[in-house]
Amino acid sequence: MCDVIGKEHRLFETIFLKRIDLCHIFWREDLFYLLQPAIIDRAARHLGYDYATLVRAVNSCAFTTSIYDHLFSASAELQERRSRFVTIDGYTVSSRKLQAIYEAEPDLPAPDLVIHDGVDIEHFSPRDTIPPEPQTFAIGWAGNSAWGRQNQGWDVKGYHRLFRPMMDALTERGLAVEARVADPQINRIRFEEMPDFYRDLDVFVCTSAMEGTPNTVLEAMACGVPVISTDVGIVPEAFGDLQTSLIIADPSPERLADCIAGLLQDRDRRLSLRQENRQRALNWSWEIKTREWWPFWQQVMARSMEPRTAIRREIYLRAMALQGARPPVANIV
Repeated sequence: MCDVIGKEHRLFETIFLKRIDLCHIFWREDLFYLLQPAIIDRAARHLGYDYATLVRAVNSCAFTTSIYDHLFSASAELQERRSRFVTIDGYTVSSRKLQAIYEAEPDLPAPDLVIHDGVDIEHFSPRDTIPPEPQTFAIGWAGNSAWGRQNQGWDVKGYHRLFRPMMDALTERGLAVEARVADPQINRIRFEEMPDFYRDLDVFVCTSAMEGTPNTVLEAMACGVPVISTDVGIVPEAFGDLQTSLIIADPSPERLADCIAGLLQDRDRRLSLRQENRQRALNWSWEIKTREWWPFWQQVMARSMEPRTAIRREIYLRAMALQGARPPVANIV
């Protein structure tokens, strides 16, 4: 988007010249930005068209997006974006939790489909041999601990709020544990090296309060690592029967410490979790999870060409112009 802002006409021009049937923009706020009357009007002037002509041309392309996070999911925020959803032809969400939130909002079009994120099961894979019982247990955490503290004002990822106090509680109980952290704020680990990071863990912990897809959970599962997690994102969908019992719905450092302490004392349970997680992760491979994209796009393209549907966006955008509505350009978050 940094190459598009202020030069939106180039994107629209590319769509026309290359006869693009559908344009998918993964970050919805970017798509909402591009389809604002003020932006289309500015692009039209750059291209030497009038506003109505460019609106009609824009309408020859279907526009779709995806929702991968819980940002702007409060009812007031969704209602504020209601008119922006009018301008798009379809959208997906990445979890059933997000599906429920958007389906429940009145006057908002429901998601077309849940399309999950996946994991590279060849890159993230277990060791060939079962590790021996360690003298000191490695407890892992991965993510960006600064995310949310600056733009949300609190520790969304839970590193300072839950993980560190949990480790202190385990140490106070006399358990031989050490923290292994992959965090750009503390210890940046290259993507190529992350499989080895997970393989060296005895337990992986997800402490997030808000996630669309905690990719680190999928990666840990693919590496055959037992996981303890908060109830976020796709966790209830991805976990198997054994692993589901380790979802902490109302997390606190003490509850997490209790859960880990019990797990560390049960080697057979940890071995069973390793096997279950790897098997579950196989069903979350990218090869499987990307299969639904093409049917989704075909469905949207067919729907967008129906006469009543095709005219909807054009009527809305032209009506905005007739009313003299040139709202200020929305900020890109």
